[in-house]
Amino acid sequence: MPELWTVVHRVKSGLRRGPAAGAGPLDAALGVLDPEAPPAPVVSDVALGRAREQLGALLGPAGLAAVEEVRRGDGRPILTHYRLVLAADRLTTAGVEGRETVVKALSGASLALSTYLVAMLATGQGPRAVEQLAAAVAPHAKDAKWLHRHLGVLSGLAGPATFVDDDGAPLRLRQLSPTTCGPTCAILTRVLLDPAYALWLTSGEHLQPERSGDGLPFEQRFRSQQHAVHEALTRKALGPVPWPRALGSPPWALAAFLNRFPNLTGAHYGWVPVDSSDPVHLRRCLDAVLRGVTAGVPVPVYVGRHVDRHVVLAISARNEAVVVYDPAAGAVVDVPLADWETGRVGIAGWDHLESVVVPRLLLY
Repeated sequence: MPELWTVVHRVKSGLRRGPAAGAGPLDAALGVLDPEAPPAPVVSDVALGRAREQLGALLGPAGLAAVEEVRRGDGRPILTHYRLVLAADRLTTAGVEGRETVVKALSGASLALSTYLVAMLATGQGPRAVEQLAAAVAPHAKDAKWLHRHLGVLSGLAGPATFVDDDGAPLRLRQLSPTTCGPTCAILTRVLLDPAYALWLTSGEHLQPERSGDGLPFEQRFRSQQHAVHEALTRKALGPVPWPRALGSPPWALAAFLNRFPNLTGAHYGWVPVDSSDPVHLRRCLDAVLRGVTAGVPVPVYVGRHVDRHVVLAISARNEAVVVYDPAAGAVVDVPLADWETGRVGIAGWDHLESVVVPRLLLY
């Protein structure tokens, strides 16, 4: 099975590292060099304005404004400002032929499809992948509900995290063994960022027309991916020595795995152990999580203690809470900010905030 998790995205010259590149993981995630400085904005007004100008030339100002308003089920924009900036940067480095390919793919596309095509551009897989995605979903191009189910997958609404297949059957997005919470969070990170991967995971359909679908049910594909990612995560977690898979996935290995795909995430992840006795440190960890999810970059979080711990995925924030996907329950839960500030988050039977795998955005 894929294949898709073995493709290492190269960092293009268009991804410009920001001033926090030499900082420690937590300061870098906050976009600062001074530990006492407040978090930096996710993107500057200048960068956002430039991105809107470039993408507006493709979609028209009104079309771009409409695309920015397309939301997931919980009201989150599919295209955050950071993902817009990434998409514009990839367009800039695509060249004349690449730009024409993107223009062709967007021509006549529905609002929902246009949004996912721009999201595809932001993944850094190139204009050809944007064109292939448009072709792959052509039979459903006008069906916004189908597109959201297969390309967006996780709505983010509090409650059960489910994928509803084409027969109307709700399928729970949960870890399928006691030790695959980390791999499941890695998979959901990819699902939330990569429409092509989401399409393959939910339907078995590849972007390449010469490759036929696998015909497998979603559960089998999801299970296989969990095991494949778990093996990749743990294979060299202790240098040349593998981490025992019975102990799950250590945070440094999860960070290293996600860092194989910087062009997709637009970030470089670092592992930060949490000192729950230090209120200032707890607040900075929370700020790093909030900055990541505001950019649209999911943030893995470890709860528990040492080997007895569980991995969940912070995906957004709302109503004074961090929105978390819990793979054990196969559910989305809201964890109050006040709980994060005390280091007692109370998820899936674990209440101690152990560590966070924070993203350093490739700043603009």
